Amino acid sequence: MTAAAGSRLGVEVHLVLAGDAPAEGGRQTGNQLLAQMFGAQMHHTGAAESHWGELEIARESLTAELAEQGLAPSSIPIGGSTAVGALGYALAFVELIDQCRSEGFLPRAVVFTSSSGGTHAGLLAGRAALIADGRLRAEEAPDIVAIGVAKGVNLGVPCVAELADAALGLMRVETCVDQADIEVDPRWIGDDYAVPTDAGTAAIEWAARRGGWLMDPTYSGKGLSGLLGLIDEERWDGDDQVVFIHSGGWPALFA
Repeated sequence: MTAAAGSRLGVEVHLVLAGDAPAEGGRQTGNQLLAQMFGAQMHHTGAAESHWGELEIARESLTAELAEQGLAPSSIPIGGSTAVGALGYALAFVELIDQCRSEGFLPRAVVFTSSSGGTHAGLLAGRAALIADGRLRAEEAPDIVAIGVAKGVNLGVPCVAELADAALGLMRVETCVDQADIEVDPRWIGDDYAVPTDAGTAAIEWAARRGGWLMDPTYSGKGLSGLLGLIDEERWDGDDQVVFIHSGGWPALFA
């Protein structure tokens, strides 16, 4: 999506990627195929997909290299998880509540997949902003339930509350997120980030056969497996409305 935005805006895009470049004559697949079509410059690091620290070091190194060339790079961390990045899902939460109200209900919970914390922070910021503005009563506000698919977010890194509060600052909303409102369910990651799970594969098949929805084994499929697991555990009753946010990833099905 960053590469697509760059192509629309005429901004040069460099991507720091896990794994190795395809062999000579080989073809990119999945998200990398799309990024290449959008004109992004690909920088393969050879790092494992779960080695985010190594990828971040490579990003910082590339940023410095581009700056030395006289360019003015805007360097985005993994997942776009910054206060600015979180604004997207703060606005999405407001839009979601408006849409639900137009259909005559408020959700009991909003469930989504989380890896680097930006989506989570944005949803919490949007929820806090609506409560502070009087547009949503605290007692009717939906639970924000993250299904953690990366080890960092499962251990509380980054601090989602701090990221949400920074987003609220950009929104000029004088409130903050309560640490007690942060819920991350870490049970659905499996062995590691980007390693498929049986539950995730089953969730992908469930979604495809019931709704024609496409989800991937790294991200959204694991998130949906968490939602289905919570339903099986009777977290909610039959009268509760629960929203699952499909935050993308399906091009990985074709990788």
